[in-house]
Amino acid sequence: MRQPKSLGGRLALFYVSALVVGLVIFAGFALVTIDRVQRASTDSALASAAAAAASVVLPEADAAGLDVEDVSAFRRVLGARLNGALFDARGRVKFSTTTDLPDTIATLGASENAVIRDVETDGTKSRAVVARVSRDRGNFGTIVLWRPVADFGDVDRRVALGFAVAIPPLALVALVVGRRLARRALKPLRALSELIAEIEAVDLSRRLRHADDDELGALCATFDRMLERLENAFLRQRRFAGDVAHELRTPLAVVIAEIDVVRRKSRGSADYERVLDTVREKALALDRLTTDLLASYRDDSPLKLETFRLRDAVAAAVAAIVPLVAAQRIRVAIEENGDAAIVADRSDVVRALLAIFDNARKYGSSDGAVVATVDATASDARVTIRDAGPGFSPEALQRATDRFWRDKDARIVDGSGLGLALARAVVERSGGLISLGNGDSNASGGVVTLSFPRADVESSFRRRP
Repeated sequence: MRQPKSLGGRLALFYVSALVVGLVIFAGFALVTIDRVQRASTDSALASAAAAAASVVLPEADAAGLDVEDVSAFRRVLGARLNGALFDARGRVKFSTTTDLPDTIATLGASENAVIRDVETDGTKSRAVVARVSRDRGNFGTIVLWRPVADFGDVDRRVALGFAVAIPPLALVALVVGRRLARRALKPLRALSELIAEIEAVDLSRRLRHADDDELGALCATFDRMLERLENAFLRQRRFAGDVAHELRTPLAVVIAEIDVVRRKSRGSADYERVLDTVREKALALDRLTTDLLASYRDDSPLKLETFRLRDAVAAAVAAIVPLVAAQRIRVAIEENGDAAIVADRSDVVRALLAIFDNARKYGSSDGAVVATVDATASDARVTIRDAGPGFSPEALQRATDRFWRDKDARIVDGSGLGLALARAVVERSGGLISLGNGDSNASGGVVTLSFPRADVESSFRRRP
């Protein structure tokens, strides 16, 4: 039997199969019960009839047999469905309702114990009871009553036939009703499937919003959350693509314009050198932009976790940035109020510090200072970097770590808007946090703080949410 392809068909088939199996089990149980009830009822009737038949045998009955009244009473007790025989104490037949007494019944007549058993009577299965007849504390004889049980099988066959005739129509009705129930139960799921099919990548704003608090409602709520995450991811991707195109357009436009200018007519060597210098400068800018992009999207690269002191990473970053700030006469200093070991990717932490120092170099004032203060709390090790620039605007405090975002007042400074975004990405990869702020009235300038879990508090790496 081929399994239906649709879920509704499979559910209906399951309903029908379960019903048929249940009916077959019930039929078997019913047949066994009916057979046992018939036997118990027959045994009870035989025992009652044997007691009644024994009571009609008078003590005055002689060995030759029963008188007419005894025989009449005996036959009334047995009725039409029972056969019986009376034996004397020596096992001789005194009376029998049949002219040809079966040998098995004659054998039971000589029995001294009252029993109920199955016997063969002329090729027919019968149920027989043996009862003692006692008078004046003496053994008067034995009564044997029997009844054919072939009709038990007839009843069982009729019941089995009834089940065999009834089960197929019931299965057909169950199939029809099951398909309708399954179709009705799966109707919301089909509507959900149709709505999902209509949702495309170009429009992820639609939501399923199933109101019922059931399994389907939980599925719709989970799918809505997934759609929201996908929509946010697509929006970030679109914004990223637009920002990349914007950042690449300006240097490429400058390069093309410079090349077009020198190609219009012959130029002197000084003009060619100037154009080549401009092209080289823009090519270097594109190279830095590409490098920053690759670095800012390293989230899936493997981490090289190690235990090291935060001050050592700060010292390595300061040593690398000093040659770049020397021309601006910017002083870089390290202050230590405490220190602790952390578990992180050392190269990531140094890269983040370099990005922050470079941002401080670009927006800080000449002849100023950039101070990195290292301290520790009971749970974290942190470094706070302060510059001598104008500080962050209110909007920058919220968005400066977004990729390609640049404050409108800061666009006069050469840059790609990836420095703090890169720092945030690599810090969070190592389980740290980054926060932005401004100095107080006595110490103006931007303040960037990096914090990491201490190694002696958090022994194994756990990325923070």
